[in-house]
Amino acid sequence: APRVGAGLDYIRDKLIAGIELTHTLAQNENGALETDTDSFTVLNLRADYQVYSHDDNTVNIFARANNLLDEDGRLHTSFIKDRAPIQGQAFIIGLNAGF
Repeated sequence: APRVGAGLDYIRDKLIAGIELTHTLAQNENGALETDTDSFTVLNLRADYQVYSHDDNTVNIFARANNLLDEDGRLHTSFIKDRAPIQGQAFIIGLNAGF
């Protein structure tokens, strides 16, 4: 199914933050044995902050908020779409180290 989306990033010093909105259109032009799929909209937020950086070594903390609208979306290309929706609302906080 076609998708339309937009995102915006904010970068200042060691902080990178972003917002992304994606709308997946309904799919009702189906092949044999396929069923219709409803449209859905997903809103995601993210932020990364660089705590440490020296040479190739970095440490970042991050936060993610996925599917803030808590949409019950289905991927039309999935054979198990009626049993496996997209991930629901999720919040993630973590640490990322590179060396």
